[in-house]
Amino acid sequence: MQVFPATAMIRPLHTHTRSVQPFPPFTNDILEAIRNMSASHRHLSLPAATTLIAIAHNHPAALTQGPIPAFHLSIRLSCSYNSYCPPKFLDWEYRRAGVLRELAHLGGDVVGLQECDLDFFNEELKDWMALRGIRGQFLERPVGPVPGPSEGIALLWQDAVFEVVEVRQELYSRMDPRVAGLPSEVAGTRAWSKLQEMGEGLLMALLRHRPSGRLILAAVTHLFWNPAFPDVKVLQAALMCGYLSAFTREAAGTDGVLHGPPPGLLLFGDFNSLACKYLPDKFDPVVGAAE
Repeated sequence: MQVFPATAMIRPLHTHTRSVQPFPPFTNDILEAIRNMSASHRHLSLPAATTLIAIAHNHPAALTQGPIPAFHLSIRLSCSYNSYCPPKFLDWEYRRAGVLRELAHLGGDVVGLQECDLDFFNEELKDWMALRGIRGQFLERPVGPVPGPSEGIALLWQDAVFEVVEVRQELYSRMDPRVAGLPSEVAGTRAWSKLQEMGEGLLMALLRHRPSGRLILAAVTHLFWNPAFPDVKVLQAALMCGYLSAFTREAAGTDGVLHGPPPGLLLFGDFNSLACKYLPDKFDPVVGAAE
């Protein structure tokens, strides 16, 4: 498995996985690839950018006979709780112009969005996309971390470059733990009960690259933010990997066996996680006790 360098600020996912093992092989592949990401990737400071990770069993450029411009933005409309920022930069009219300018300037064939305002997507972004031959899908987060307008995650893609084959979306609270290779007993744990209260989800689009005919699975997610619940983030990450694995296998074969090359995978996300944990803290007493 190779990691595809992409235009974004890259912040790898780090998870403490002792409580949710075993993971299926595909999950381990993804987590290992994320852990091994290095500072050699290209970094670009974008307004409110968080994370883009692009992973594939085969390098996406090799699959499509050329690079795939892809990037990620977090563009939350309601930022009144970020009082540490100068008011000018919290004003939506100021940030709205910057967001649309970045989208147009970077010109990604595939784009992942987090904390995208629902009204902005429906009332403004759709028209902007239509003028540029861009299609997209939105998944609302019904339960958010702070009061404010309805928001969620979105995938955008250039219609001239990609034909949409199938779109799937699901909230983590509605997923079965067995999809991640977890025992059904996980559903009775405190972490799973907390997960059921959350509104985060996974949006996936299986796309056919028109020039080459090869398949790309693009996916975007936003994991739970609260550091007091690292086990909830791990569960969400495991469910994400399980769903991606299942969709990938279905795309490559109908009976669980890969009859052809698996789709390249572009994974976009705000994982609310750091690359590693240097010091114990009150939010992770298990790690703290071990260290």
